[in-house]
Amino acid sequence: MTRNRRKDQDRIILAGASPFMNEVLRAAYEELSELED
Repeated sequence: MTRNRRKDQDRIILAGASPFMNEVLRAAYEELSELED
């Protein structure tokens, strides 16, 4: 039971972090695109 609860907690944390990660990845991708030009 504790195991499942912890797994759900990790999933919630990841879901909360994903918009932030999307912003970070987008910024990094834009920088790489500029370097290629």
